[in-house]
Amino acid sequence: MGLSGAHVEAAPSPPSDLQQPPLEFSAIFETPQQKASQKMFSCSVCKKSFSSQSNLKSHQLIHTDEKPFSCSVCSRAFRQRQSMQSHMRTHTGERPFECPNQGSHLRTHRRHVHAGGKQFICDRCGKTYADQRYLRLHKCCYA
Repeated sequence: MGLSGAHVEAAPSPPSDLQQPPLEFSAIFETPQQKASQKMFSCSVCKKSFSSQSNLKSHQLIHTDEKPFSCSVCSRAFRQRQSMQSHMRTHTGERPFECPNQGSHLRTHRRHVHAGGKQFICDRCGKTYADQRYLRLHKCCYA
């Protein structure tokens, strides 16, 4: 037996504390001016402002000669811990950020992979080189 012609309405859902009003476009995408107004910590020397007290404290070391982090190997001093940690790699030889495309010749690798490839072109035959020195050597063939 069917309910043909019967009309059933769904009961409205009760209001919930979990329901949030929809976000407006302006609340999701802030303008640079709005972001700037959120910076509340200002440097007393140069008036540059920061969003956190720790960023301001780190910045203020620029205005002094204070370098609280020093290398245990060579005693070179740094304003920031991260700078000192990066420096320590010069002593240990650690290279945690090596490029997976890198071969043994870093200079050539940078030109080939990261600087647009072979940029030096022979005006006579069109042969291309990643290093200008090799183009010069090639041109000696024509002399």
